[in-house]
Amino acid sequence: MRKKGIVNLTLIILFFVFSLWLFGKSFGYENGEFRIARHQVGDFGLHLGLIRSFSWGQNIPPQSPFFPGPPLPYHYATDMAAGLLERVGVRIDHALNGISVIFFTLLLFLIYNFSNLLFGYSPIQSLIAVVLFLLSSNLTFVTFLKQSTFAEVWRLPDYIYKGPFDGSVISIFSTLNPLLNQRHLIVGLALSLLIFTRIQKQKISTIELILLGILLGILTRIHTLVAFGTAIVVTGMTIYKSRFMILLSVAFLFALPHLRLFFTNDSRSLVDFFRPGFLAAAPVTIYSWLTFWWQNLGLTLIFLPIGVFLANSKQKRVFFSFLLLFILANIFQFSYRIEHNHSLITMFLIISNMFVAYAIMRLPKIWTVMCLFFLTASGILNLMVVKNDFQYRVADAPKDTLISWILENTPKDSIFLAPQNLYDPVVLAGRKNFFGATYYSEVMGYDIEARREVAATGKIDDVDYLISTEREVDREPVFTNEKYWVYKL
Repeated sequence: MRKKGIVNLTLIILFFVFSLWLFGKSFGYENGEFRIARHQVGDFGLHLGLIRSFSWGQNIPPQSPFFPGPPLPYHYATDMAAGLLERVGVRIDHALNGISVIFFTLLLFLIYNFSNLLFGYSPIQSLIAVVLFLLSSNLTFVTFLKQSTFAEVWRLPDYIYKGPFDGSVISIFSTLNPLLNQRHLIVGLALSLLIFTRIQKQKISTIELILLGILLGILTRIHTLVAFGTAIVVTGMTIYKSRFMILLSVAFLFALPHLRLFFTNDSRSLVDFFRPGFLAAAPVTIYSWLTFWWQNLGLTLIFLPIGVFLANSKQKRVFFSFLLLFILANIFQFSYRIEHNHSLITMFLIISNMFVAYAIMRLPKIWTVMCLFFLTASGILNLMVVKNDFQYRVADAPKDTLISWILENTPKDSIFLAPQNLYDPVVLAGRKNFFGATYYSEVMGYDIEARREVAATGKIDDVDYLISTEREVDREPVFTNEKYWVYKL
């Protein structure tokens, strides 16, 4: 027991140190500037804006700072937590990275712990499951070996494949990049796995079922698709245990106020939900679908069925409960973009890696080592990209004089009509832009075209300030700098 405790503590420390490095590489704050890794630039414009809406602005009840007015149909709780931490004096990078480090450490340890619960105590096998999660298997390494040498591994500057965004088959969602971009996904996965761990207990009290139901309901505000996937898996794992309806019923009650925003905001028809093939090349055929997953899972496709075949009935039930997520993600589109289904795929792969580890541990040791190398070769390459990624600098107050002026001279609930920017000075000051960056609003299902027409008139009752890149002769600006003119309406 003492040895087990030492092993656990050692792993927690290692996971914590790795997490500190990982998230510190992708985001920081120095000398009045945000430091953002190249591959995090797109998503962080949204998340920094949301964080600032809670720390420097007034955003209760939550709205999009890029599309003020309607309720926010988005899982905002992680950004809110970071914003509240900044509000009480924690530096913004320490707030967001701190949350990320704590929950990623928890996630890695829960993967290790759940594997031990599922297959019996086997530290090496469970650690392999963690390594397979961090260094995901795909066939990127095959291309690398054809085009490059081992000497180039350490300084690899970019992902070889970034599908679907560069048109390639191998997806960027099989790297750590989604976790670096979407810190709320880390929190969601950790809490989801915590729920799975608790329901694996032989005996579970009614009080704990209620508490887990509350946690699952709240999870919809942290990551809605992960909460949905968790509910599906809990149902599959406990289908013959009627008491677990308590958990699911409580979860539904706590989730309902948030979920209704999605149904109110979602104008898609039922046909739009049917999207077979996930990210496989269109038109989707059985061949193109199998090719996609062979390229994106690599040797996992060989060892996973072996691990499932060798498993006992209880272990199989857990696997098939998670397999439902993979099936659903390959048939339906659950969000405004099909690639958002990657969250369900990630949940499935967390468990799949445990079965892969179980399979390769049945091999002679030399074969286990060789298989582990080829399973993680692509993941090692992708980790080098994180290490070598260059950083963008984005000015914050006081370096950005517009942010400073807005912060010091306007009410926290002010609404601006301003030019669209990914890193919007209005939003970074905690205020709202009536028609901000449209990409962030489109992925949440807002009616962009209707608002575009209203914004084009320049006459909106709810707007307090106008920001222009040109001087208007018939108005006197309340602030100017080398780039913008601000007018009070």
